[in-house]
Amino acid sequence: MKVAVIGGGPAGILLVAELYLKFEQKMNNNNYYEIMWYDNENFLSGMMNKYEVPSNTKMDYLDEKLGFFERSPIGVLARVYPEIQKSINLVRANSLCTPSIIEHFDPSEGGWPKLKDMRNLFIEIANVLKRTNIVKHRNGKVYRCVKNKDTSLWTVHYGDKKDKTMDTNIELNSFCCGGKPASFLDDKIKRLTNNATNIIHMEDALSCKRLKKIVNQNDIV
Repeated sequence: MKVAVIGGGPAGILLVAELYLKFEQKMNNNNYYEIMWYDNENFLSGMMNKYEVPSNTKMDYLDEKLGFFERSPIGVLARVYPEIQKSINLVRANSLCTPSIIEHFDPSEGGWPKLKDMRNLFIEIANVLKRTNIVKHRNGKVYRCVKNKDTSLWTVHYGDKKDKTMDTNIELNSFCCGGKPASFLDDKIKRLTNNATNIIHMEDALSCKRLKKIVNQNDIV
């Protein structure tokens, strides 16, 4: 069985991790599994690599109440790969004090993580996955996916169009492309607000430098 995951952000990394753990258990002489993994930004955790603000995910709830690092595929990998557990420990240790105004409305004793530590954790997981014999990583942008009508198998075209690089006979495609597809909602929001709203895209909202150019003190956000 050969599957494709398109996107190397947090969603893509977690999906590949989950698939890897499932396929590893099923691997034997009669069954063979491959995960074809594509990313055009060198698997540096997607948009998480570009954030310039602290994470708004509360670590005490995510970690202790939801058991994210233990119950997700991250926890299973951490028990096998010490470098992942080391990255988890860094996330837990390097917390950032919650801004007082947010702490007032939404108190948290555990503090918030520095997002760079979360990013480093996901990059470490990606690096571990890329070294396994099941995951075949492809540095390059996917520009076309074609499904064969007769076999229902996919061909994924990636990289430079001139080189015509492709992977064939793929049984399943998963697109993990984060928040960018949400841009199709822009027109709906503008119609609902009679064009009185300026849309701030996620990649701009999570960059202090970009946000300062878009928002001023008189704006209502």
